[in-house]
Amino acid sequence: MAVTSFTSVCRLRADVGAESARRTLSALEVGAASPFAASARTHFARLQILDELRVHTRRSLARAMLIWSTDVDGDIRSYLVEILTSARETLAPVVALCDDAPRDPGAHDFVDRAIAYLLAHQMRVGLQYTNSPGRSATEIRHALVRRRQLAHFALNYQHDSPSERRAAFAETFGLAEIDLREPAVADHESTAAPSAEGVP
Repeated sequence: MAVTSFTSVCRLRADVGAESARRTLSALEVGAASPFAASARTHFARLQILDELRVHTRRSLARAMLIWSTDVDGDIRSYLVEILTSARETLAPVVALCDDAPRDPGAHDFVDRAIAYLLAHQMRVGLQYTNSPGRSATEIRHALVRRRQLAHFALNYQHDSPSERRAAFAETFGLAEIDLREPAVADHESTAAPSAEGVP
């Protein structure tokens, strides 16, 4: 599934200061509890407030901006439907910071209007944050889990014999089809054992 990068740049309301907006963003959970974690399609998500530009000198903006950036699996419209529906109450205060954006999460058309607003302020993206092309967010998460499992296995079984490690590996990772027959050469001291050093 193709990864889509989306960035929306939205001017804050005249009655919302940059610091007040930052406090709203700071109140959001991060990690597994983040509102963006509600979708398995999220690769990356970032919300930030921009109130000055730095090129050669620092220059304050007349009105601060909300920058909404995400890299997601698939098309952005269906993703926004998913994320704004599942995390409506959490993300509504963020959308409401912006000039002329919908503010009432209880309105029957809030999600549709919020999506239309974000898409209307979309900017073209030249780069992607995602650094695992060709892999979905779910595949990447599964790979990270497997990596941690392998590291844990290597540490716990590094002093076992090869035959013991093979049996434990098959049991741990559910590989019933693995060939558990004794090797032609008996276990001996020079047989390399998995170790934590071999796990990235």
